[in-house]
Amino acid sequence: MYCGRCGYENAGMVAACNACGSPFGRVPMGPAMMPMRPPMMPGHGVRPATSGMAIAGLVLSFFCGVLGLILSIIAFNEVKRSQGRLTGEGLTVAGIIVSVINMIVGLAIALAQAPQ
Repeated sequence: MYCGRCGYENAGMVAACNACGSPFGRVPMGPAMMPMRPPMMPGHGVRPATSGMAIAGLVLSFFCGVLGLILSIIAFNEVKRSQGRLTGEGLTVAGIIVSVINMIVGLAIALAQAPQ
């Protein structure tokens, strides 16, 4: 719960702010006492980018299963290690699945056409 007077983030439901001591719900509101916005933490308020490698891996998985699989696995690890700066985990999983299906179907077609 953020304090309307000082902006401090209090843990849980408390009756008064742990930083300035002002009680919650009973602070007079005047022009000088308007509640402050919660302080911005570093990295917050910035929209994370989608991994370009995840997009490339998904697109390549339709045309070349091996390259799509490699790029999708690399992108999956990149997104996991980015600590929220990159998104696209769903794209990487889809790229891996489509690549594997593409390779299985290609192998089945090759085996079906092989001379016996």
